[in-house]
Amino acid sequence: MKLKKLKTQKEFLEILMDNLETKMFVFNEDMEIQELNKSSGKMISLDLNDIYGKKCGDLLQCANAVEENKGCGETSKCHECHLRNSVYDSISKNSHTNKKILSREDYVCGKKEEKFFLYSSKKIAYNNKDMSLVLIDDITEIEKSRKKLHELSITDELTGIYNRRFIFESIKKEISRSERNGGIYSLMLIDIDFFKKVNDLCGHLGGDEVLKNVASEIKNNIRNMDLFGRFGGEEFILLLPETDLELALLCAERLRKAVESITFPKVGHPITVSIGVGQYSIGETLDDILDRVDKALYKAKNNGRNRVEVSENAKTLQDS
Repeated sequence: MKLKKLKTQKEFLEILMDNLETKMFVFNEDMEIQELNKSSGKMISLDLNDIYGKKCGDLLQCANAVEENKGCGETSKCHECHLRNSVYDSISKNSHTNKKILSREDYVCGKKEEKFFLYSSKKIAYNNKDMSLVLIDDITEIEKSRKKLHELSITDELTGIYNRRFIFESIKKEISRSERNGGIYSLMLIDIDFFKKVNDLCGHLGGDEVLKNVASEIKNNIRNMDLFGRFGGEEFILLLPETDLELALLCAERLRKAVESITFPKVGHPITVSIGVGQYSIGETLDDILDRVDKALYKAKNNGRNRVEVSENAKTLQDS
């Protein structure tokens, strides 16, 4: 009777496991699959009988293994694999990994794709040996949607560069970092000259094309570490981390010339920009440095446009 009850319980657990959407694996220290449920088999798209004893990275076509033409556990980056490390730690150190996001690159139908999984691992006894029970949920589509929504929230819809809110938040972070570490950064405001005439001549759609082309040209002439965004209307803002005023001025002049070199047949004349530049001074707020750089921009416009002007030093303003 007891034996029959145990058999019934085992069958129930097997049915339960096989009907869970969560993927369940039992791994040994070498990442060889000892047990799994049906949902795991669907994830790998192989018959269950072809999976037992195989290594996880080989079955999922880990990008590192494919590109180095090596097996799971043999590549130069296996030591960086969070899943492998959590399995090893759960067995050797009896540590339990709570749900974590695992990002990895796998080959799917010959194409490298970034995949995201929510996983956990725990030490169990299986066939009288220490193993690791790993639960995995594929959250790739959820994570991609989350990333897309984040990108949309920080991006200017027309030009594809950062929006004003993101740049302002980035400047505040630079201010905090500068106050902690004594670092420097510079700020630039860039305004398209006579943009109203462009709209009058080409219409708003033509004006939009000018905005997009100017934004693209500037973006192509800055460093990856620089943060470039739309300030509003025909005005742009550029944050230059770890950059003093001298370097910022060289950058501004390069950008001015780059924009002037763009050809706009519909406009009939070169598009130019006026630029105000300033270096952050310790103790300034976001409003302080924006005000200084904005005054430099208006100085450039009042002095004939298509030029670069430097803001007054913050200390000079305080002393006056």
